[in-house]
Amino acid sequence: MKKEVSDLVLYFLEHHSSSVTAVEEEVCRNKRSLQACIDDVNQYLIKENREVIRIDTMNGNITINESTREGLYYILKHGKMIELNYIAPEMRESLLLIKLCITDENPALQDLADLVQVSKNTALQDLKRIKNILSEKLIELNYTRKNGYSVSGEEFKIRKLFIEEIKRVLAAQFGFSFLWRLGFLNKEDIFFLRQRLINMEKKLSIALTDEQIDDLPVVLYLLIQRMKHSNASWQAEFDLADMEQSNEIQTLKRMFWDSHLDDEDKTYLALQVLSSNMLESVLAISSSNELSMAVRTTIDMVDTQLATNLLNKTELLTKILLHLRPAIYRIRFNLPIQNPLTEQFIAEYPAMFAIISKSVFPIEKCIDASISKEELVYLAMIIQAWIYRTEEKQEYAFRALVVCRNGTSVSKLLLETLKDMFSHIQFMGAYAERHFKEHEQEVDFIFSTVPLNTPKKTFIVKPFLNRAARLEIRNAIDKHINHNADKKARELTYYLKEHINEENYQFVHDKIVDFFNKSPNLKMERSTNSRLFSFKKEHILFLDETIHWQDALAFAIKPLLSRGSITKNYSQKLYEIFERESDRMMLGPHVYLPHAQPSDGVHKQDFSILICRNQIQMPDTRFAKIIVVLAPSDYHLHVPTLLHLNELFLEEDSFNKIVSALNTEDALKIINKEKGGDPHE
Repeated sequence: MKKEVSDLVLYFLEHHSSSVTAVEEEVCRNKRSLQACIDDVNQYLIKENREVIRIDTMNGNITINESTREGLYYILKHGKMIELNYIAPEMRESLLLIKLCITDENPALQDLADLVQVSKNTALQDLKRIKNILSEKLIELNYTRKNGYSVSGEEFKIRKLFIEEIKRVLAAQFGFSFLWRLGFLNKEDIFFLRQRLINMEKKLSIALTDEQIDDLPVVLYLLIQRMKHSNASWQAEFDLADMEQSNEIQTLKRMFWDSHLDDEDKTYLALQVLSSNMLESVLAISSSNELSMAVRTTIDMVDTQLATNLLNKTELLTKILLHLRPAIYRIRFNLPIQNPLTEQFIAEYPAMFAIISKSVFPIEKCIDASISKEELVYLAMIIQAWIYRTEEKQEYAFRALVVCRNGTSVSKLLLETLKDMFSHIQFMGAYAERHFKEHEQEVDFIFSTVPLNTPKKTFIVKPFLNRAARLEIRNAIDKHINHNADKKARELTYYLKEHINEENYQFVHDKIVDFFNKSPNLKMERSTNSRLFSFKKEHILFLDETIHWQDALAFAIKPLLSRGSITKNYSQKLYEIFERESDRMMLGPHVYLPHAQPSDGVHKQDFSILICRNQIQMPDTRFAKIIVVLAPSDYHLHVPTLLHLNELFLEEDSFNKIVSALNTEDALKIINKEKGGDPHE
């Protein structure tokens, strides 16, 4: 599919009515190219017996009815207008690798070149790159003039790479279409595998994401082809006996009753399903008391480092355990996992990632394995969403839901981010694409990571909202509301509800609607407050001499007492806890965070930052260059500020500038410098 056609289809799925002028403005097309794109789409819609996109020649309005929208959704979902005239080099290499793994014919160079529609010379260059990739994995690419090309090596390693390449293709745009049109797949077999997976969800009380329901049948089908065409048997790195006897493994193996595979291969396929389960499950796997205790310790460590008092820790413990059970399969079997948000999350929340990375060693010790970066980010997302979740308000201007294909960790973080951005919108929850229709009629808006077939106003969002994405979606919401008199009136009456008698609410709303209908150009603006604490001169202290840590703390605590932020009881409690747990109360190298609980005597959130010209020895015998005394908020309002400070202190350049600051003004310039933005920006 040409990009301009794809962009246009996506635009029409988001906007159920529009005009030529609006499309030219939003999608940046001139009238001639716009008409050409619409003609291309309409030709397909006619073939599918769908209503076409209509343009009113008098006023330029564009009409998208129900039948048209369903056709557009099908085009985008299934890549029906995709062109296979060119396959990118990275895609070619993955397709060639998959081909070599599922055939016993040892294809010749010309066969492989024909498959990916390139010359023999280009295919040869692709195969040289593949050979280098394979050699790094201790796998060989063999070639003889008589027998052609083949792959050899340890079957466990070949399968691992094979799965990675399949997932890489499926993650690319229209990857499924490439596999199907090049003859890799049998759609009937894929359909039956998909239905069996859905049945397994019910039998085992597990839930797979939309992505997994789409991708797992392809992975399983191609693995079965590999198993049938290869005589090699796989061998796990540890004994499977206990695992094979579990009810879950036995139930899943029955999915493949007609595959004519041996028992070991069926176990391997069952493990692929179990290790893919990224949503909440009730599997009785890896549910030992030791693991529960390790997770509890990790939660306590995060709680201490962020100076929070996490609510419902038992519920959070359960959520993490539900995530970890399938994750342990992946970790111990070295099964590949793709978390497309890994680098984005680490870049946006480096402090949170660093804290989680330092806090998971009890879990790693328990499972006797290191947790990968991708798995760590999923854990960080679960905990971050938990920290930022807030009590629901009883009244809202609008209702919305979130649709996300990426699983619980991602969808919950997205949901909590949107809740934090739009306090006047009641979010009903995060749903899979397969299930949102059940709640569609209850909401005003839908926030989705993928295009949907729905008449409701839909905002397409990225799974991970960085600062630019948050600003973009906020502007889109404001723009939509300001073009709808009823919604604009609902928003205004929401903000004025405290000043309107309940019996007059509808009357005031109707009057505002009438007013806005007469004043279409009226714009409304809302101010937002940053969640970062505003540091001023009185929050920064300098200490020139070397003194005992208790005296240093007393010096730093004094301003908090004088500002009425804490009680003497809080001060005393802080000394007791810090003396006992100073090794866990750190914001960075040589930076300590003495604090107690809000219930110990905090009147309001406050900070006192003590910069030590000479290092002070702490109770854990290490030395402090900076001491940040915290009066934490009951509602975790201090967490964004702690993450901001942690990020600063982890940057060597920023840390050195703060420590060497000549005065409070110099220190404040570094501490208050803008970092990454927050959901309100």
